[in-house]
Amino acid sequence: MVTRMVRFLICLGLIWAMETPMQAQPWRQGTPSGTVWSPLSGRHPAMPSLDSLFRAVPDAERTVLPPHGGVNREGRPVWGHQVRRVHQSDTARAYTGWTRQILVDSDHRWRFQRFLKGWLVEQVSYYADGTADHHFHTDTLGRNVGSQRMWNADGQPSLDQFHDTEGQLHGRQLRWNADGTLDWDTRFDHGTEVDIHGRPVPEDQRTFPSSGDGC
Repeated sequence: MVTRMVRFLICLGLIWAMETPMQAQPWRQGTPSGTVWSPLSGRHPAMPSLDSLFRAVPDAERTVLPPHGGVNREGRPVWGHQVRRVHQSDTARAYTGWTRQILVDSDHRWRFQRFLKGWLVEQVSYYADGTADHHFHTDTLGRNVGSQRMWNADGQPSLDQFHDTEGQLHGRQLRWNADGTLDWDTRFDHGTEVDIHGRPVPEDQRTFPSSGDGC
């Protein structure tokens, strides 16, 4: 009886391991190697390492339909959240898992995307030398949700941003200039800029980053 139970538990464990999605596998590394920690690094989920992604992630051209959401002016695939991906081998099934979305031998970039039931929910990008470029999260409507991070080619952070489940800025937001100096440091409460006490900032006193509008 004991032996039978042990065998059952072992089989159950093997089934669970086979069904564990790729994103749950131990290839995440916290703050990527070669990058500088920001004051808010601890609030972000770990980022998959480039080496582990290369080993485990298939090319989108052989995995999903459509393989990408179009091309930009340089002829590179763009991040098309509005396009639902399906399994290339079985177009009746929406795709769940990672794909290698673009592979370019230049300063930019190695790009990987994670889909959940066909919809893009996470994107990771690295510079050609292996330095992290960005780590974004979206919902099925294409809105930024949760953690959004970007780094310059030298590893310095350029964006440390956070959104609520509706896509609104929420919490402390940081932006840096190209030279590493802090450009924008402010707080939001579900889309409304607030002071350190949580009170809404009057419209004529709101701040804006000089280095762009974020992601």
